[in-house]
Amino acid sequence: MRYCTSQLLAGAILIEGPTAIIINAVEPYSRDTLLDAHHEWRLFGTATSFPSKPNKYGFLRICQLLTLDGLKLTIGSRTCNFLVTSSLRLDIISINLGPSTTHFTPSQNTKLFLDVSSINACKSKLSSPTLSRSQLMPSLYLLRQVRSKFNHLSTYTMCRSVSTISSQLELQPLTIWTLSDQESNQPSMSQEKIGSLLFREIATQTKKDSAVNKILIKIHLLFKEQDQITIIDNNLLNSQLTDLANGIGNKRENDKKIEDISKALYD
Repeated sequence: MRYCTSQLLAGAILIEGPTAIIINAVEPYSRDTLLDAHHEWRLFGTATSFPSKPNKYGFLRICQLLTLDGLKLTIGSRTCNFLVTSSLRLDIISINLGPSTTHFTPSQNTKLFLDVSSINACKSKLSSPTLSRSQLMPSLYLLRQVRSKFNHLSTYTMCRSVSTISSQLELQPLTIWTLSDQESNQPSMSQEKIGSLLFREIATQTKKDSAVNKILIKIHLLFKEQDQITIIDNNLLNSQLTDLANGIGNKRENDKKIEDISKALYD
């Protein structure tokens, strides 16, 4: 379902009073701790996107959570939550890229409108018994922008979705997986891109054999603490990769993308 539901919300419009945004990129996170290593924390007293009671959209909560990464615009259901990682204001010129959304503040009265093309795409995916990706896109662009737990299989789930208007690769938010793929006029590769190359190689290795990968996922759920391959469940490697991921900054490159998106979609 994570592949279908992220596609369903891609291109959706949120309206709060005179303010409106279009969701250009969205990432799903399961609430099941075994299915998703990056699940939303459920500690008592912490902020949550979990809908405790139904509203006009049923058990769906549109909220903004204050985290260490900033304000996260999140759409929560009872089985998973969706993080908005790219959005564009429709009433003024303003673009947010990355995990933090600062140009839109939802409330209980926020209205949600789905994109017809995303609804149709979601319907076609529901009938597929072997669905393993959310969209027809290069694999690395479907990975979520995580910075830890590289020893878990769920980290490499291809479930991020983007809207139709921002489906061009150059208009999508950068992650540690895709930074090395960006065009540049510089004669030499930056340290950030060199680090991104390592993550690119690791992600590629985990996807080489999809049939084996599906089996590994099932085994991993049964034997959570047992090593499966050199990447999955390798805690020592994960510790090093987490430090490396935190050292790779995407802000400068994403600022360039904001300029590109503004020229492409506002002009």
